[in-house]
Amino acid sequence: MSKMQPGSDAVRHNLNVVSAALPPSLSACFHYQAFFYYDNCMNDKNYGILYPYYAVFNSSIMLFSLDMEDALLCRDKNMVQSFQSQFNRRLCHCREIICSGQSLPEPCKAAYTLGYSPCLIALSDPETAVLAFREDTKNLSTLLQPITKRLTAGLDPEAMHCHYFTEQGLIEFARTGFFMELPRSLSRPLAPRHRLALLDLLQKGCCLDRPVFGIVNTDAFRIPRCLSLTMARQDFSLLRRIGCADWDIISIQESGILMALDDFFSSLPGSPYVYTKAQALSILEHARKALLPESPEHACENR
Repeated sequence: MSKMQPGSDAVRHNLNVVSAALPPSLSACFHYQAFFYYDNCMNDKNYGILYPYYAVFNSSIMLFSLDMEDALLCRDKNMVQSFQSQFNRRLCHCREIICSGQSLPEPCKAAYTLGYSPCLIALSDPETAVLAFREDTKNLSTLLQPITKRLTAGLDPEAMHCHYFTEQGLIEFARTGFFMELPRSLSRPLAPRHRLALLDLLQKGCCLDRPVFGIVNTDAFRIPRCLSLTMARQDFSLLRRIGCADWDIISIQESGILMALDDFFSSLPGSPYVYTKAQALSILEHARKALLPESPEHACENR
């Protein structure tokens, strides 16, 4: 990996490395773990070497050409030991670039989320958060602890944070009442009055001088339903929905990736990827209208 400074010529190198490592890291067919160390990756020390890449096995090594078109299998004991020693020395100074099965980063003074649906569980009061879980959910108090922490940080007016979501995800919540960030196996739909209260919270957040919510224009920037990103000061987590039920969480803590993502989130306000404040408020009003016809409670309250 490249230890980068802003404006570096290698600005995309670390992103390319993560892009290549993510698919096998997320595969359910085999176990793959990528490690990294810092070096001058743009200075090709392997220029002129016929087989610069290698794979280490217990009793053999496989050497690969620069273009990965040719390979050479070697079983010489001395060669194998030499490559194994070289590999182990580097591994001692490496860190995992992608960590699976991690928890969400702790709330802090700088946090962003980007997903298909708004992260409403973190904006709910504790009573509403309880209502989002099935009554037979085990260890509910344990599940609510990190949510309560994120609620406190999410409503802190001094915190530098912003949550981005799509219009489609917002309308879906208004109509169904399910929090997409919760496993469907543990959740139940909120009553319409609780959905309206959360839509009011979103509306207030969009009206602030420095909005803490933004609605993504999916015509300009598509967000898959199955992915959600959370970025804190020292951590970046990617949530991937497995099938239709649960989430898999991976964590990336490499500074170059965090730097690139921080630049990305900082550039979103005012960009064509995000609707203006007036457009966002109009979309929120549309979400309220999508909910009201299905809300007999609201109809009774207004008679």
